[in-house]
Amino acid sequence: MTTSVRNEVWQEPFTFHCDRCDHMWSVLYEVHRYTGIAGQEWLVYCRDGRPVRAPHLGSRCFACGGLRVKIVPTRIEGPSGAPRPSSASANIRKPSDQ
Repeated sequence: MTTSVRNEVWQEPFTFHCDRCDHMWSVLYEVHRYTGIAGQEWLVYCRDGRPVRAPHLGSRCFACGGLRVKIVPTRIEGPSGAPRPSSASANIRKPSDQ
């Protein structure tokens, strides 16, 4: 029995800024959107083919090790070329929200 269906996969860049040392960097994530049998949706973020912690759940600065890291909003285009919001701001329910 299948418990979920992967609906969409896309690559999404996230840009981070450290408020402690002013360092800025970007990371490209592969984002998988899944829908459960009951219709709930969740996202899985991957790097190098492996699931990783979602970027909006907190990061550490690569330069100074600081924890005051924020995501810099980016605007990306959906498959049709129309702008769509970054998944960092999407209101997607996680499996724990069931």
